Amino acid sequence: MTDGNQMPDHKDPDCALPEIDCYAWIPAKFWQSGEIPNHRLSLRFRYSTGEFEVYRWRMRWQHKSKPSDDSEVILKSKNLKEVCTFINDEVRRFHGHEFEATPCKRTDEEHHNDCDRRPGIL
Repeated sequence: MTDGNQMPDHKDPDCALPEIDCYAWIPAKFWQSGEIPNHRLSLRFRYSTGEFEVYRWRMRWQHKSKPSDDSEVILKSKNLKEVCTFINDEVRRFHGHEFEATPCKRTDEEHHNDCDRRPGIL
């Protein structure tokens, strides 16, 4: 993301379009107990600061087919190793293993039906 080949997000041109979803949900025991809301953990790059951002997108539904845009940046760093360590700690905390990015080899139709719901799929 930092190779100078900018691909801005159309909703937020200061962020790179490519993102990594580290996990898509957390087990119910965490959010049902009220410890933390169910959320997706993602990594993005912000052009203006040169920082990687790890953020949580909370799953709060306003309407049955329309999710709210409720996200919170929980880590900003220019140090990719620090970011990866933080992500591994979060994945281990909620899913019991380290993050493993796996390239998706499915067709576009299959991708929308499966990969978007699996953690660590690029």
